[in-house]
Amino acid sequence: MNGNHAYHKIRGHDLFLLMLFRLVYPKASADEVRCFLYKNSRGLKLYSRSDIYMTEKRVGFTRKVSSTTASQAVSLGNIRRTATFWNSPPPAGVFNVNRYILVDSDEAGIHLESCNRSMGKAFSGVSVNEIGFYSHSQKWTIIASIGADNFKNFFIHQTPGTTKEIFRDYIRSTLQLIPQGAPRRVFKWDNLKTTN
Repeated sequence: MNGNHAYHKIRGHDLFLLMLFRLVYPKASADEVRCFLYKNSRGLKLYSRSDIYMTEKRVGFTRKVSSTTASQAVSLGNIRRTATFWNSPPPAGVFNVNRYILVDSDEAGIHLESCNRSMGKAFSGVSVNEIGFYSHSQKWTIIASIGADNFKNFFIHQTPGTTKEIFRDYIRSTLQLIPQGAPRRVFKWDNLKTTN
């Protein structure tokens, strides 16, 4: 008897295991979930992929783009450094600094592997050709700053890394964007290594 409700194949202890496994391993495949349930269910049941998909949909799990936190970010030393940063006065930290005046700055390298599609369609005997970037493996660096009050500045240059001169010019251009009489800003920049 199911009381006119749809019969759910995965329920009870197995449902609990599925939800627990998915919370611990959100990137696991349906086959990995099936294997875990088979090894740990009380009746050694082998569920189908469809069973997994339908059950996860029923309990509210949705597929979404995932991200990865670097393992060193949660090391004991880095957790202590983070606490020191937020709870120490300048220059070691930003304790008692209004978050509204903080400007977070960082840089990132961009490596252009390829921007051209290798295949196309044309009439028989006619080559496929278009104007575009020919070179592969171009290296670019972007420097960006953003504040809580919508203050922002960025700079992109086609060099691998940031030189002292580029950094100096970027800071000067950023400071020129702050109007006279505006509240002071505190710039936060982590682990910048400039090259000569």
